[in-house]
Amino acid sequence: MLFNSFIFLFAFLPLVLAAFYASRAWVSARASITVLLLASLVFYAYWNPEYLVLLLASITVNYLFGRRLAASGGSKPLLVAGITLNLVFLGTTVTDDRALDLRGRILHDRHARFRGCEQRHATRVAELQ
Repeated sequence: MLFNSFIFLFAFLPLVLAAFYASRAWVSARASITVLLLASLVFYAYWNPEYLVLLLASITVNYLFGRRLAASGGSKPLLVAGITLNLVFLGTTVTDDRALDLRGRILHDRHARFRGCEQRHATRVAELQ
């Protein structure tokens, strides 16, 4: 789902805004934040459900690092470790996608998955058959 797609503009966004304001008015501000969190997870899961697990794992690890950092009074080594872990995570997921794309191009692998380039992959598979 893209931000300029009809499903986002005329279905997802109005439903999320209505749920956000309703929960804020009738329940609490904390409930409205929960609505936004769940809507974000649904938005990313709609795009690629496989990445939802990675996103939840990243959120959990960051939460745990934040709790430990707050309890330690702002330990600099812990902060550096958390930032480094996030950069490694980001680097491996981005690099993995590019490596799969490059591998598929070089080897003309029918089973390579060009994430983000599904149309090009489908065209290539049709050419190879």
